[in-house]
Amino acid sequence: MQVNLVIILIHNANCEYLSFGKKLLKIVKNIILLYFSKKNDIMNVDSLYRDVKMRGRPADPKNRENIVTAAISLFVEKGYQETTAVDIAKRAKVSSSHMYIYFENKERLLVEAVRRMEAEHTALSTDIADKCVGLDDEGFIDLFYEAQAKIRPRVRFIAHCMMSPGLAYLFEGIDFDFSGVFVPFLKDWPEELSADIARTLMDVSIGYFFFGDIDGAKASSLNVLKGARALWG
Repeated sequence: MQVNLVIILIHNANCEYLSFGKKLLKIVKNIILLYFSKKNDIMNVDSLYRDVKMRGRPADPKNRENIVTAAISLFVEKGYQETTAVDIAKRAKVSSSHMYIYFENKERLLVEAVRRMEAEHTALSTDIADKCVGLDDEGFIDLFYEAQAKIRPRVRFIAHCMMSPGLAYLFEGIDFDFSGVFVPFLKDWPEELSADIARTLMDVSIGYFFFGDIDGAKASSLNVLKGARALWG
């Protein structure tokens, strides 16, 4: 690509250190970004843009946070493939080119978004575990599904990504297992039985994530606990 050659020549000549070179470099970069932004595919120019990434501009942690937050909401709403860098920049209220200060491409942004979601889900799991002590079966199930309802769209998005051949490898080492929330609630039960109950309750919740029948999921979960108590008692 001729534009790529121009960028390389400018970069190799260290023109960024000259006043005229800076202006020319900025013009070339803006032309590239404008061209790809009209195609709604800015992140595809990362290989061209990486070597001439904007320099001297301090990274603002708040902007980075806003970009990740915007990416999460858009990925969940529209899907990863359907979300463009232009969409993310617009929602984060930053320029599309500015995003390269923080992420070299959309895939790196997805990794950061998933890590953020994992941390938030872990915090939610801990919160449920702290609040469940002393609750009866119905109170615990209500608490559990109130939390699940908040994260259902995210879990569906994550499950879709994990089943996508082109994205699955990004989720290696990522843990979205909620079975730990049952441990405090089932702590007085025999260990082997509590493990079986936890797995069964998780299976029921997975059904809820995919089919959305929260009342049915709650009823099934209560039946699991009722049957287990009858068996244990």
